[in-house]
Amino acid sequence: FICDVLFFVLLNWFISPNVMNGTYQTLDINGQAAFEQHFRTSWFIMSLWTQTYALYILNTSKGNFFGKMPSLQMMFISILGLLVGTVLVYSPFGGYIELIPLSMRFWKWILVFLIGYLVVLLCNKYFSFNASR
Repeated sequence: FICDVLFFVLLNWFISPNVMNGTYQTLDINGQAAFEQHFRTSWFIMSLWTQTYALYILNTSKGNFFGKMPSLQMMFISILGLLVGTVLVYSPFGGYIELIPLSMRFWKWILVFLIGYLVVLLCNKYFSFNASR
């Protein structure tokens, strides 16, 4: 929940204005529509990636963060879902559901946030495991 709120704040007040070259209020009507599409697409991608992260991190055994491998079916389906969801924003169908292609500047922010999200998940898992002992 905290990571979702943090990403919402960063996306609305820092990432999208940085990528769209202006805040929502300073853009014209077309810019505002593009800002909304960028926000929606970014939220979709980030939710997809963070939920998959959580599945893998929280699926591991409590004491060993990377030791337990998920089943091949889970790996296949989750990786396929990531690929389909990510490619969707660059496909013509993405436009039908009002998603837009994301720039490389955005992917740099996603990478930074995903690393931070991983650290938060691992810390949460570590401290909750040690607190239960």
